[in-house]
Amino acid sequence: MKSTKMQAVRLPMESVVHQLIEKKGTGQTDTSPSNEK
Repeated sequence: MKSTKMQAVRLPMESVVHQLIEKKGTGQTDTSPSNEK
């Protein structure tokens, strides 16, 4: 039962972390190609 609760909390948490990382990654990656181009 604890595992299910952890997974339920991990799903939304991972989604938020993923969005944060994607936002940061997009910003950093956007500068790399922009500089090369």
